[in-house]
Amino acid sequence: MSKVVALPEPGYNAQVVQLLTQLLEEAKRGDIISIVVVSELKGGVIASSWSGSDDLYKLAGGAARLQHVLQRRIDQSLTKG
Repeated sequence: MSKVVALPEPGYNAQVVQLLTQLLEEAKRGDIISIVVVSELKGGVIASSWSGSDDLYKLAGGAARLQHVLQRRIDQSLTKG
């Protein structure tokens, strides 16, 4: 009889790696021409960065839209609870 052994959890968030891989592929094709990034690091530290852009207003607008989407998701999770 064989023994079942639990595999260790990866030391990373697979969803983050999948998203970054997708974005990298799009950037290499030239589909992504500028980017804004907000990330949560270990320990809860929030980091942000952005690439160069000919139109920072577009990046700021996209970041504001994402903030709105995240706030709606937060509100939805609060009303479900």
